[in-house]
Amino acid sequence: MELGKNTSSLAFHSVYDEKSALKFDCVIGSDVHHNFPMHIHDSLCIGLICKGKRDFVLPGKSITVNQNEIFIINRNQPHAINRTTPHDYIVINVKGNLDSAVFENVIKSDTCLEFFLQLFQALKENDTNNLSLKWENFYNNLILSHKTSDYLTNNEVFMQKAYEYIQTNYRQQISVSEIAANACMSTFHFCRLFKQLTGLSPHNYLRQYRLSRSYKHLQKNMPVFDTAIETGFYDSSHFIKTFHSYMAVSPKEYRTSVTKQ
Repeated sequence: MELGKNTSSLAFHSVYDEKSALKFDCVIGSDVHHNFPMHIHDSLCIGLICKGKRDFVLPGKSITVNQNEIFIINRNQPHAINRTTPHDYIVINVKGNLDSAVFENVIKSDTCLEFFLQLFQALKENDTNNLSLKWENFYNNLILSHKTSDYLTNNEVFMQKAYEYIQTNYRQQISVSEIAANACMSTFHFCRLFKQLTGLSPHNYLRQYRLSRSYKHLQKNMPVFDTAIETGFYDSSHFIKTFHSYMAVSPKEYRTSVTKQ
């Protein structure tokens, strides 16, 4: 799929594994140099730089991931991607009943790399007979060798409650004051703490969560307008603009690519 007048391309694969009850959304990027703003995933994001390098901005630090290195963006970890020279990558977003383990952001391990490639191959070939095993091998390696913590601070517990309210009510036109009231906090204190902990405003997080919910509708070939309304966007033009800024493709291009599988 050609993106504009440059040579960048993105391909998408999506597989639900019944045995592990996990959803795997895979993105394969070639010659990509799109600039992604600060955002959060509600999934565990695991990627490999196949060629070139990618620069990440995380709260309080910046990291560079080079060729043949794996990167992990933990669930609800704010991050941005700076424009770099064109590079190739594979990203696997894992959604489902995962534990709360937190992992290193950059992994330089031949063993981990091999497990990742085996998982990717199973996803690309839609090999549901072996997908659970490949995932278990990879995830167990992460747990044993690359976990940093598995507990939540008091502030993170607070944030989890805010996330849950947003995730339950995102289809509605909810306000920041409603989210704050649900957390028994003043709007001012809530916004300040939310920004401090995530690097995002509550409104920005809500918009991004709505965007993440749109993927499954597009994967089912839902029209763009209907997807926008179903996920809480007030009009389709706003949805299209937001989608392209975070995905580097339009909703229609994404839907066409992923439904070809």
